[in-house]
Amino acid sequence: MASRKHTLLPDRLGIPDYVLHIDGTLIGYAELKAPGIGAIASRFKGHNRDKLRRFSTIPNIVYLDGNEWALYRNGEVQNRIVHISGDVSEDGKNAIGDGGAEKVERLLREFFAWEPIIPADRSGKIDFNELPTDVAQPLDAQSL
Repeated sequence: MASRKHTLLPDRLGIPDYVLHIDGTLIGYAELKAPGIGAIASRFKGHNRDKLRRFSTIPNIVYLDGNEWALYRNGEVQNRIVHISGDVSEDGKNAIGDGGAEKVERLLREFFAWEPIIPADRSGKIDFNELPTDVAQPLDAQSL
């Protein structure tokens, strides 16, 4: 796996903190928040809410503040948000507690298992004309 910090998205959608690749294939993005911000979209305000809106078209992104972890696909949270038992800003590596590591691992396994859906024409060839449209659907601000 390789990661690169601060990767611009097409059409100036913003800058997720990390882009993640496996064997050169884009797997998804990670957006890190300060401890205490959380990973629950409905609690985001101001700049964090604006970034969430811009990133809602990303098909595979993990939001985390160290204490909460959430996997979003196209703006929708997947399964449950993972809460660890401690506080990383106070407890450091001891914050994870019993069962926390397993929950984070399950979330990350789901993140890394994602496979993109490539638009194809009727003959099965990749349709490069539709690819940008499928990747960057317009955001409905009412949905957030």
